[in-house]
Amino acid sequence: MNDEESEAFRLILGQSIAHQRQLANGRIPDLSVVVTRSKLLRVMLYELGSRAVWAIQTGEAALEAAEREDPSTFWNNVDLMLVHGSSASSFLWPSSRRKRELREAFPRRGEDLRLMMGMDEDGFNTLRSIRNAMVHIDERLEEFALANPDMHMGMRSMNGRTEGSADLFAWDPKTQSIIFLNEEVPVPELLRELREVQKRSMDAFFWMINIEDMDDSTPVRSEDELGN
Repeated sequence: MNDEESEAFRLILGQSIAHQRQLANGRIPDLSVVVTRSKLLRVMLYELGSRAVWAIQTGEAALEAAEREDPSTFWNNVDLMLVHGSSASSFLWPSSRRKRELREAFPRRGEDLRLMMGMDEDGFNTLRSIRNAMVHIDERLEEFALANPDMHMGMRSMNGRTEGSADLFAWDPKTQSIIFLNEEVPVPELLRELREVQKRSMDAFFWMINIEDMDDSTPVRSEDELGN
């Protein structure tokens, strides 16, 4: 375990008692509809929480660098925030491009994780948007270039969107938003969502490892077996 992982683990473990006291809080999941193996769910909940912590830390560091007008540190942390944030998001909203064997073996993986976390999808639009924006970023750039052949494409700007051009990345200091081509991500809102995801994932993780009626032999059940 490296220093970054150790720090994330200490933050998570330090909150575990409070999380376990709050885990009832109206979010006890209906296990009768969960089909994903419990061992896989536990691992993914922990990894999801860890990535949320790293995204939060680097997002906060990016905001501090923006205040100092330190573009190098700012963009380094923005890149890390987007990588960790989109990684966390991919656990909750799996890619439709997953291999067929994985889709068939774990058809409800994202739904089961969101169920365990008591997530209302409408409340996490910013987190979901960065996953959509950052996955296959090379293809997103090709699609944009194809649709806008005459538009100038800049690199990275600290002064908002450039009129008449599209910046690969731009920072709008007025709204504290990252602009990626046509996507706009308000960083304070993204951090709010990530904090909520981190808390909920750890609530569910510690709840799962403490209940006695759920073990690693939980089979994968089909939708037909569930009667859906």
